[in-house]
Amino acid sequence: SALQRIAPGGNKKPVILHVEDDEDIRQVVRALIGNEGMVIAAPSLAEAKRNMLSGHIDLIILDLGLPDGAGLDLLSFLNEKALDTPVIIFSATELNTDVAKQVKAALVKSRTTNEQLLARIKQII
Repeated sequence: SALQRIAPGGNKKPVILHVEDDEDIRQVVRALIGNEGMVIAAPSLAEAKRNMLSGHIDLIILDLGLPDGAGLDLLSFLNEKALDTPVIIFSATELNTDVAKQVKAALVKSRTTNEQLLARIKQII
């Protein structure tokens, strides 16, 4: 996927970083997005940070519960690196209002249909 991002005349689709440790959810989101964008999976916070530094990301879909830290730590990382990549939080946990204001959307997995998630993704990219 990294070669596709840098290849001249390569894939011009938006690059979406999906930070999620649950493989089943990653597969569902990848299937939902289909040809609308190129999805890069990051099952950990460390991998998400590596991906953010290695190339252009158009959108981040972020889970809050990750095996190596809180997903919200990625928001601080984006601020430190002066990256203004839009973020959709897609998690089992509901956010407080202050955190929700820092992202483009905050969706609770159990209350969000696939259609609603896809609509928000398309709206942002």
